[in-house]
Amino acid sequence: IFITLINKTFENIIYQNHSDESYFNKYSKFKNNSYLIESSGINTSDYLLKDEFNKNIKIILAGRLLKDKGIDDYIELSKNFKQKNVTFYLAGDLDKGNPKSLTQKELEVIKSQSSINYLGFIDLQKELHNYDLLISLSDHEGFSRVLLEAMYVGLFVIAYENNGTKYIDNFKNTILINSKDKKSLEDTINKFLIQEKFVSKQNREQIEKSYSTKKVASQFVNIYKK
Repeated sequence: IFITLINKTFENIIYQNHSDESYFNKYSKFKNNSYLIESSGINTSDYLLKDEFNKNIKIILAGRLLKDKGIDDYIELSKNFKQKNVTFYLAGDLDKGNPKSLTQKELEVIKSQSSINYLGFIDLQKELHNYDLLISLSDHEGFSRVLLEAMYVGLFVIAYENNGTKYIDNFKNTILINSKDKKSLEDTINKFLIQEKFVSKQNREQIEKSYSTKKVASQFVNIYKK
């Protein structure tokens, strides 16, 4: 029923990464047109850019407060760095109605943690440049937008590897980690803290060329014309 429904209903399907495209097309036996458009794009002119890293390193995880975003892992991680010259921040809101969302009670527990600073919603375009390292601990992403934003602004990025984060391996100042290797995550952060840090202008040029809203929109237009 599923295979028949998919093939009769849809003439075109657009994916954000090759792995999901391959998996879904194989499972559904999709015989019509499939396209790849990585990301929804970012309007690069809207972002305040980072010039240099803080002496007291600021680490942030930003996104909807969902259980599969690795928030519990992030809080446990922050507890291991109490004596170091680093501060952990968590940004994002509850996603009420989503069964994977944290509850208000769980959020209150997070707020009470001394090892982490809860920010609530922040304007990433105007505030992300204040931080130094963005961490993504999600189980799955289609194409992680916040990683794209962080790399463009100038942050260093560490992410669990999944279908929607693999693309960052083509950029500077990025590290992918196996999600089951918790020790590797801590070790990688420790290395980042002591290494020489620089903002990558190459990342900005690459993102403007391949992932700007103008570039992504042109890809959609080409599909619509067909």
